[in-house]
Amino acid sequence: MAGAGDVDFAAAFEATPTPSLILDRDAVIVAVNSAALRAVARTRSDLIGRSIFDTFPDNPEDPDALGSTNFKASLDRVLQTARPDTMALQKYDVPAPGGGFLRRWWSPVNIPLLDESGQVRWMLHRSEEVTSYVDERLQATTAVEADIEADADDDAVAGRAAEPVAGSALRTARADLQRAESDLYLRGQELGAALRTARRWAEQQAGLVDIAHSLGEAQDEDAVLKVIARHSTSLLGASGSGLCLREPDDAHVRFLITDTIAADVRAAVQLLPRDHPLPIVHTAATGEAHFHEDLAATVARFPEAEELYTAADTQASASAPLRGHGRLLGSLAMAFSQPRTWTQQDRDLVNAFAALITQALERLAARDGERAASATAARFSETLQRSMLTAPPQADYLQVVVRYAPAAAESQVGGDWYDAYRTPGGSTSLVIGDVAGHDQNAAATMGQLRNLLRGIDHATGEPPAGVLSALDRAAHDLGVNALATVILARVEQPAQHLAAGTRVLRWSNAGHPPPLLLQPGAAPRFLDAKIDLMVGIDPHTARTDHEVVLVPGATVLFYTDGLIERRDASLDEGLQWLAGAARELNHGTPEELVDGLLELVGLQVEDDVALLALYAHPEDALRPAEAGANLDPRHEPTLSSAGPADDAGPQTATVVDVRDVDDHCEREQDDLSDTVLLLDPDPAAVRQARTFVHDYCCHLQTSEDICDTLTLLVSEVVTNAISHGRSQARLQVSSTPSTMRVEVSDDDSRLPVLAPADPDALGGRGLAMVDLLASAWGVREEAIGKTVWVELHA
Repeated sequence: MAGAGDVDFAAAFEATPTPSLILDRDAVIVAVNSAALRAVARTRSDLIGRSIFDTFPDNPEDPDALGSTNFKASLDRVLQTARPDTMALQKYDVPAPGGGFLRRWWSPVNIPLLDESGQVRWMLHRSEEVTSYVDERLQATTAVEADIEADADDDAVAGRAAEPVAGSALRTARADLQRAESDLYLRGQELGAALRTARRWAEQQAGLVDIAHSLGEAQDEDAVLKVIARHSTSLLGASGSGLCLREPDDAHVRFLITDTIAADVRAAVQLLPRDHPLPIVHTAATGEAHFHEDLAATVARFPEAEELYTAADTQASASAPLRGHGRLLGSLAMAFSQPRTWTQQDRDLVNAFAALITQALERLAARDGERAASATAARFSETLQRSMLTAPPQADYLQVVVRYAPAAAESQVGGDWYDAYRTPGGSTSLVIGDVAGHDQNAAATMGQLRNLLRGIDHATGEPPAGVLSALDRAAHDLGVNALATVILARVEQPAQHLAAGTRVLRWSNAGHPPPLLLQPGAAPRFLDAKIDLMVGIDPHTARTDHEVVLVPGATVLFYTDGLIERRDASLDEGLQWLAGAARELNHGTPEELVDGLLELVGLQVEDDVALLALYAHPEDALRPAEAGANLDPRHEPTLSSAGPADDAGPQTATVVDVRDVDDHCEREQDDLSDTVLLLDPDPAAVRQARTFVHDYCCHLQTSEDICDTLTLLVSEVVTNAISHGRSQARLQVSSTPSTMRVEVSDDDSRLPVLAPADPDALGGRGLAMVDLLASAWGVREEAIGKTVWVELHA
């Protein structure tokens, strides 16, 4: 059970609804509660340390004034007897703020406060103002006396003599009745004040609940400020409010202030040093709260604040610390245009308000931190995946189309990948895989497995099952701890199939959804022959090869489970959907097939989707133009093979030694070595791109006009790429005898739009210039991002 030592007597005195003062033995005021300050319209600085008789002298305009005399006599009795003294109703006028006196009646009692020896050390003066009650009683008494006088006149007329004893008893009874009514009135006033205090407390508690709800819905600092503005006025009557928040450098503070404060004041305090002499800044820097009753009290502690407070029309003010978990975020401030007495209840309310604001700000900071971390992780994963998801080879009469669609949620970016490459033996290897997990670790592990698989396949030349077995053992021995589903397929054309124009697809499946085979004139079927354990479970598990003959016009679709898995459907239902959708879409190009599938899935993508479509073109004619160029990384053209191209197809040349464009065509041929330039997302990349294209033109002895125009066009396209992309852009230049072509690839999937020219705009003319100067241009969507191409005809 709590004892007397647990009671906050200062708070109890402050919260008492009856006006109360504490006096020393010389009648000097040493403490005053808020109720007394309101009753006499004074501030604590007006009263503390002054004699009560100097502070409240008798009204010089009332010759019958005896208030101070009676009050002093009562205090003397308390000092002499050490007992409480209840005074009769007293007429004791008080000085008015603007001069003169206010007529007041009081019901006072003086109570001794004793020290340990039993001597009076202080005196508690409680005095309820009863002016309205006295006025009502005086009016009633006047009416009664008028009736008595009328009765006396009637008795005199009738010859009856008055009875003095009865009259005296009547007066005594009337006086007793008045004292009882006075005491009853006093108790009623105290009860009414208590009820008003309880009602106000209940309203404030309800207001705090509303504040908590509103702050819980706030999505940014501006929304938090709106809640502060609304409730600081409704709960406490503030004329303005705001936040002072510490900056990350811990040397400055920034302000968020409601627009009820003058605009010039708001502009003057947007950003201040943390030692600036303002109460709100001091609270934000030290955690010390400030509650000032008027401007004089503020200036006494912070003299430099007078000019700003005057400009803001501020008298009373409050600033409370915003204390987070282990750190000080800043402070909450409220301004009032009139002086104000700060009760303990008011202080508690402001501190509770500040605590709720702190929770809201910490919630927003945590959310923003999570979003930033998630975005960083997603960017890392996407960048890593982009580096892994390279362009596939387009060799012989095979066409490989790839697509990658990230999950709708950033947190779901994971370890899906595709790959295609040529082996030393001349076959084309195809890979589709999915590492368990959806984070940057899964993406990193995907990169490790992808590179291991490539290296093992290239070095060993084993069939797919042997390569996957070696991958499983290598991952185990090298500590690549991951579970992954993988299909490795290889397209071969033995001699017996070469004559027939057919091919053999040989594959091994480590726990992955089965490929879908679309043969001309046949129903779609899944290549669901024995599916072995996924990689990462048993490094010594046996694995199996399977094969199928691909006739001309056949398509094989490899995919990850994000294409077929849905929360509301089973895996079998997803496979059935894919077979039906592929059958309906398999009447155009491979690009139309994979793009159509992704379009059907649309916003339902809950996981990453990687797609790889292999199409076998008939070999009884030239490779069709829609299949794209015949690209085999093993046979990239070198500088010695670049030159005036023949009609067989495009020739390319590239510059890696980037020099200044002003060097013009004086560069030696040995300075040129490759056809592709990777550009960092930096403004300097534009100059590098110009140099690259200019050197290429010089090497091919292209006309100066064509060279200058192509250099200008590449400047515009590369500028857009590095402005909107997040990672490296890829610049490739190619040529035929009649055409120069530039392609710029970046990771931004948004497609450029040719908008009407605005003569007043400072930018936005780049694409219009491309459209004006280029012989042809266009955009090609990639698995990640896009490619913008530009052609100039000689």
